Amino acid sequence: WEWRRIQSWYEQQRAQTAVADDEERLRAALAQEARLPEALIAQRAWLQQAQRLTPEQKAALNAWLQTTQMLETNPAEKSRDAYFQEAAQLLPQCRPAIPVWIMPLERVLDLFSPTEEKFDVIIVDESSQCPLYALSALFRAERAIIIGDHKQVSPETSGADHAQVRELIARHLTEMPNASAAMWDMHASLFDQAQAAFAPAHQSLILREHFRCAPEIIRFNNEQFYDEKIEPLRLPLPHERLEPAIIPVRVLEGQWHEDAEGASNPREAEAIVDKIAELCEDERYAGRTMGVIS
Repeated sequence: WEWRRIQSWYEQQRAQTAVADDEERLRAALAQEARLPEALIAQRAWLQQAQRLTPEQKAALNAWLQTTQMLETNPAEKSRDAYFQEAAQLLPQCRPAIPVWIMPLERVLDLFSPTEEKFDVIIVDESSQCPLYALSALFRAERAIIIGDHKQVSPETSGADHAQVRELIARHLTEMPNASAAMWDMHASLFDQAQAAFAPAHQSLILREHFRCAPEIIRFNNEQFYDEKIEPLRLPLPHERLEPAIIPVRVLEGQWHEDAEGASNPREAEAIVDKIAELCEDERYAGRTMGVIS
């Protein structure tokens, strides 16, 4: 009797709720629970940081924030120069208040003087896409961590007169190590320079785990460029998957056009719009977002 009673209750519950839905809710709840300590630690860290600030530092940080926001919203070149100068003057008061500063490379070069007190460590991410002038950022720290991938796209050097660059190399860099045009002609990245300057004495760490793409998507790069040493660790949940993960589409009559206004491929653009319209009618894509990379 007890067994039959429990079986009836179980079947009623199963008819009312799908087990897969329960498992999905449980997974989401466990993930949220795992994030709570991280959020608590971040809040406590910011609280301690705020309590350490002096009134002068708070005022300087607020003024610096307003000044940098004006930089983003004011396109006038003369005004930008004035805001840059004001922000740079505020930094000596702001910098001791914040232990870690994160900003684009250009902003670092504009605001932090190489003659001021240096940072303990500067970390340059995506250094394989940083142009040669990024070397000057290294003056602002005692140590550097250079993160990059020499398999990635090199920095853009459009507009540079490479003949003039090679002439300057021959004139001024004859006594420098690795002073060949191949290393200093604006095609090399900060990552390339770091490898040439510090190998074999530098300490390198190769990241082999890949969390961003599904295995089917990263497979091409893994086979072509990384000797299949990359270990894909992103395993989409059943409700996230769409099969197949990659679909190549050949667009006939596509042609690249480039002029003073920019580059375009009208036929491919039309094909992408048509494909998006097609997918919007597909029930499998209901509630999903889409991105276009050109």
